[in-house]
Amino acid sequence: MPLPILESRRVRLRPAGADDGVVLYRILLRLGLSTLPTQEAFLSEFAGHAAAQFRIERRDTGEVVGFSSLHELDPAGHVDLGVYTDPAKILPGLGAEAGILTINYAFATWNIHKVYIRTTRASIPSMGLSINLLAEEGVLRDHLYFQGTLWDLHIFAMYREKWMEFDAERTIRHLAPSAS
Repeated sequence: MPLPILESRRVRLRPAGADDGVVLYRILLRLGLSTLPTQEAFLSEFAGHAAAQFRIERRDTGEVVGFSSLHELDPAGHVDLGVYTDPAKILPGLGAEAGILTINYAFATWNIHKVYIRTTRASIPSMGLSINLLAEEGVLRDHLYFQGTLWDLHIFAMYREKWMEFDAERTIRHLAPSAS
């Protein structure tokens, strides 16, 4: 069973509160999401379906560079992952570290058998995961409209067995800060 680890050498996951909704909304706007509801509507539902939601902070500065969430936790044994980083503040690899920590948190916290990742195929490498580790469970063709282009939405799943094969513990230890 994995241990819930909430920090790596470069990022720290901190529980997000209601007052973090405005920061997340601004990040989503900077990412170019044009299908967002009004800020008021977004804030009224912020964290409504989140089983866990984290601010992604840089360890060296404490600056919030994004958010990760686990939402739609289902008794059938799965949960959805979301990782959203501020393109103006993120350093290469920080989003991947946050994604790995968040997936690990899901498997360490709940008796689930898979974590769903809904994204474009092009976005998976930024999560620090090889496409070979993920099972593609579906594709919604031309489902996302982003910056004037229609994109396919891929539904991937990270299965607990594959996560353990991936040797998540070793990977997390490699990413984790060394004890001083």
